[in-house]
Amino acid sequence: MTYIMKTNRLPLFILLVIFFTYNSCKKDDVTEENSTSNASQYFGNTVSITAKGRIIDANGNGIAGAIVKGGSSLDTTDIMGVFQLSSFAAHENLGCVTVEKPGFFKGVRSFVPKSGGNELLIRLLTKSNSGTINSVNGGTVTAPSIKLTLPANGVQLNNAAYNGTVNVAIKHINPTSPTFFEEMPGSLVGITNYQPYFLKSYGMVEVELSDNNGQKLQIAKGKTAEVRFEVPADLLSSAPATIDLWSLDEVNGYWKNEGTATLVNNEYVAQVSHFSAWNCDVPTKYINVSGQVINSLTQKPIVGAVVTTLSSFGLVNSNITNCNGEFNCLARLNDIVMMTVYVYCGGSSTNVFSNNIGPFTTDISLGTIAVTPSSMTEISGTVLDCNNHPLADSYVGINGQVIFPTNGVFSVLTCASSAIITPYGINPWIGEQPQLLTLTGGTQNVVLTVCGGAGAQGSVTDIDGNIYNTIEIGSQIWMQENLKTTHYKNGTVIPTGLSNVDWQNTTNGACSDYNNDTANTAVYGKLYNWYAVADPAGLCPAGWHEPEDWEWNVLVKYIYPSADTNCISCSQSAFAGGAMKEIGLTHWAFPNIGATNLSGFTSLPGGLRSVNGSYNSIGNYGNWWTASGYSATEAYQRFQLYNNSNIYRYYDYKSNGYSVRCVKD
Repeated sequence: MTYIMKTNRLPLFILLVIFFTYNSCKKDDVTEENSTSNASQYFGNTVSITAKGRIIDANGNGIAGAIVKGGSSLDTTDIMGVFQLSSFAAHENLGCVTVEKPGFFKGVRSFVPKSGGNELLIRLLTKSNSGTINSVNGGTVTAPSIKLTLPANGVQLNNAAYNGTVNVAIKHINPTSPTFFEEMPGSLVGITNYQPYFLKSYGMVEVELSDNNGQKLQIAKGKTAEVRFEVPADLLSSAPATIDLWSLDEVNGYWKNEGTATLVNNEYVAQVSHFSAWNCDVPTKYINVSGQVINSLTQKPIVGAVVTTLSSFGLVNSNITNCNGEFNCLARLNDIVMMTVYVYCGGSSTNVFSNNIGPFTTDISLGTIAVTPSSMTEISGTVLDCNNHPLADSYVGINGQVIFPTNGVFSVLTCASSAIITPYGINPWIGEQPQLLTLTGGTQNVVLTVCGGAGAQGSVTDIDGNIYNTIEIGSQIWMQENLKTTHYKNGTVIPTGLSNVDWQNTTNGACSDYNNDTANTAVYGKLYNWYAVADPAGLCPAGWHEPEDWEWNVLVKYIYPSADTNCISCSQSAFAGGAMKEIGLTHWAFPNIGATNLSGFTSLPGGLRSVNGSYNSIGNYGNWWTASGYSATEAYQRFQLYNNSNIYRYYDYKSNGYSVRCVKD
């Protein structure tokens, strides 16, 4: 059936309630009595799925460098907070994604997989110290709308009694908040008595206990902590005297019933024996409502629309349509449900469909919902690479909304009168300049070029005949490999084979093979003292040069615009550093933290030859000279480590032997 509804503008606060509810839907079902191996009993057979989306902070800004996992698939968010997970294991009726980033509580989002892919918006909760408790005496920490009391001698570290300071990070999650569905762990599905239920929340809490070294603490065996949840004023009149208490299964993303909480004045009081997320909810039976939303005028799927369901019990659920216009939402069993479709406009939203559906006693597919937009524009476009080929690894930002093209092709419906549209490339990551489009209704075609994708890769040959892969990053073109040349570009031989004493004393250019082994040079390049870098004869191939300190700053700043390019002895950016490091453990030592190589720079850990002539740290350190001196005996350099994702700006003695990267003139 086709429904044609009058278009109504919604104010911004409704937009915030509705649009940013990317949480996905349906049964996240396993019981506290069942292990993961029993998941198929509730979720169906194992399937391979994909998920992509955006990780944001409390202000709605993208969080860079967050680790997103789905099954065995892993990705690190880019500067915009965007991630893509491909081909990870889930069940027919349950997928789960987790997100971790220092300074934030762990994010967990569960959903019913859609055949055309799954799009998520996850808002991480800032984790900060709300107070401290002496573990011997016990005590109470109070934060907005939440209170935690630990008993005396009630905390343990690694299953042993802990005596010391307990740092308490605690955060209340308000179910009436406009950002609730973004912040909410898991989804509103819980398991009790081997049955899945749709949950109406009266309040959630995240808690983490740690010692002064950051090690996580837990409640001691046989002890309980008291948690007091303040019930939001809008829910207090319907709050039952006793309510089910639920803890989150952080692996699978469903809630497990673990006792009850009691209403005392305007608070639910609960005793808990461990800490994950906790939730006070009333359960009810439910069904799944699915379908597809299309534009009746063009017959194209409406991507990025928000579909909401409102049951009479006050249960709200929502889901974002994927590239096929597909959605999945929960609804109360055997109830009349108001279903609404909203289209984002950048500052407001438009209701393009609203109708009562149900009651239904089983899962229902509504088929195709054809929407006839009034005074709206369908932006239809293609993202191209430098060779004018469709760029599959891309996404598009439109008025703050992220759209994922299919093989470079996208369309999105909007009620805005103008659009700021920005194309982005992935692997390597690159963001082009935003464009302002004036929208006049109907269909508006646009072609966007991201000239930093695969078409920007190339090669260069040095005077010895060594061939190096190159990559365009922003306005620069860099080598993707460390320099190996044994000659300056004018043909002069670079001295090599120096003894430790000669290496220490020379002020002329020189180079070395790590441990005097040319096999290391084949992979990691040679190590040059700074005098070779500064020699007027030139190390780099014709048409290329040794980068100055400011050119390294341009690189880092392009990869991460908030990078610190003013400090001297510091980390300039953790995100940029990770985006520069080669991924995997082939060349970097375990654990190669934060490596994403989103920029394509592909930094390698060539180690160093120190001032005294000794070699060390291959596989652990990557060090690169700049062409800029700092003092009579020192020069600027950049370095990276295996055990973090930073890119460091420092200065060091010119007699050190470091790797060299060249940049095109």
